[in-house]
Amino acid sequence: MSDTLKETPLHGWHTEHKAVMAPFAGWEMPIRYSQISTEHCAVREAIGLFDVSHMGELWLRGEGALALANRLFTNDVSKGLPDEATSIGRALYGAVLNDEGGILDDVIAYPHSPESVLFCVNASNVAKIRQWFAKHVVSPVTLVDESETTGQIAVQGPKAPELLGRLFGSEIQDLRPMRFRSVQFAGAACILATTGYTGERGAEIFVPWDTARSLWEALMETGADLGVQPVGLGARDTLRLEKGFCLYGNELDETRTPLEAGLSWTVKFDKGGFLGDAVLMKQRDEGVRSKLVAISMEERGIPRSGYPILTSAGKGQITSGTFSPLLKQAIAMGYVPSDVEIGDQIQVEIHGKLRCARVAKLPFV
Repeated sequence: MSDTLKETPLHGWHTEHKAVMAPFAGWEMPIRYSQISTEHCAVREAIGLFDVSHMGELWLRGEGALALANRLFTNDVSKGLPDEATSIGRALYGAVLNDEGGILDDVIAYPHSPESVLFCVNASNVAKIRQWFAKHVVSPVTLVDESETTGQIAVQGPKAPELLGRLFGSEIQDLRPMRFRSVQFAGAACILATTGYTGERGAEIFVPWDTARSLWEALMETGADLGVQPVGLGARDTLRLEKGFCLYGNELDETRTPLEAGLSWTVKFDKGGFLGDAVLMKQRDEGVRSKLVAISMEERGIPRSGYPILTSAGKGQITSGTFSPLLKQAIAMGYVPSDVEIGDQIQVEIHGKLRCARVAKLPFV
């Protein structure tokens, strides 16, 4: 391993269990333990465990933290504050924008109180978002980066709630999607959030770095009879694509806005101003020139990022593509002219040949 690559708190477990490791966003991460298709189906049918400790955790703390979070984020953070009776909060997906409305990162906000808001950010963008937040933080609000002291484990699949209930109490099984609450494991304070990147039920657990391996091993042992399996980043990508979830650097970047990416539901214009909102308001009123769509291949060939798309309304480009282990069919996402509609026949250029495809409705699965 290169000396420049970071290691998660579960790195030793991955290597001991013969995971295929590779660099990802500056970290050495497990790509797969067995076959990607096997791990993919394990998540759809039982439970998969993912090490997502490479993700970043940035906190805004102090009086005015919630107001600043709302200025930095497209969604309305105030809607997620924990219920006083249950202490259950709502996780909010949205984007951090530059001044031109381009997406600096897609993140999830966890507002614990008006004075404490956690943002979970993509590993490749931690430094960028930390610098962007720091540029706008004014006392008494402080920015705290806990990325290197916080591990994160995703527990995903139809049997995940049962496993989580065994470790954290049966009431966990009744948590609705996109909720979060404080839990304890082996005396350590953790945050359990019913979020994930697979479209399945389950949760992501923020756990202190030094406790992450014991939690992982407890999940593997306690869920053995439920079919729990470790899953790498390879299946994570095929799973998210079947559900039509965007990946930063593919579907999302600083040249795209949430409205072009089909994320208008994460943009709350009525909450008050936020950075980059002027461009989005103009797009809302005038429309976008291109948009993100789902694509189902009707001829052989797997579309990959960067492949050209030909439509009756003009050209586009594939952002992500794969062979769906569940559908046994090639699927993709890409940007096309805004006039293109669901059901339209299009063509994708694969290795110099035009292959027939159709604009599909999300999710694929």
